[in-house]
Formats: sequence, structure tokens, C-alpha cells
Amino acid sequence: LKHHRAIDVTNPFHHYSESESLPNKNKPGESMSDKNAYAYWKSNIRIVLSLLSVWFFISFVCGILLVDVLDNIRIGGFKLGFWIAQQGSIIVFVVLVYVYIYLMDKLDDEYQSRTRQDAAADKPEEQP
Repeated sequence: LKHHRAIDVTNPFHHYSESESLPNKNKPGESMSDKNAYAYWKSNIRIVLSLLSVWFFISFVCGILLVDVLDNIRIGGFKLGFWIAQQGSIIVFVVLVYVYIYLMDKLDDEYQSRTRQDAAADKPEEQP
């Protein structure tokens, strides 16, 4: 008999035994299947890595490696490379935080609806 361990999507380091149910903030009694939990975290990591790549490009590549090339462009009298290194990367970081919030809200909504659909599909139909 294979021992099944569920994954807590709110804490990936805590594993629940078969007798425990996964916490779900919205609907008590509903839990995310292992398959959905894995897909959720995979999507989450994809979002995080994408946003970190954008931030790395802006802060490191544009702010350090391409600063001399970007300094040939002036915006409001300031060299673009200097502006990106001083303010641009911070502004991009704040924007990325809000993009992350938006994308995670969409992802949470998607997987909560999947969890509800899975729960409805697993629920036996009542016969009169």
C-alpha cells in the first residue's frame, strides 16, 4: 500500500498525512490534489523566474553592463544608463511587485476554480 502525502500549497515545506486535509482559505473541506498543487507551484515558479529575469536585465544588464551604451541616450537631460542605475531599476522592481500580485491573483483564482471543479466531480451524485 503506497503512502500518500499531500502538499500544502500555502507552505511547500510542510507535508500533510492522509488523515490531514490541506488548508484552503476560501472553502472549508476543499483541498487541492497533488497534481493541481504541483502544477500550481510550477506555474508560480515560472512567474517568479520570469519577473526576476526582467529585474536582472534592467538592474544588472542595463544598469551595469550596458550603461556606457545607454549613456548616449538622454532623457530630460540625464543619461539613460545613469537614470536606469539610480531610479529605473527601483521603479521596475516596484512595478514587478504589482505585476506579481496581479498574476498570482489570476493563478489563485484559476486553481481555486479547478479545485472546486475537482471536488464537484469527485462528489457522488445523490439518487432519489
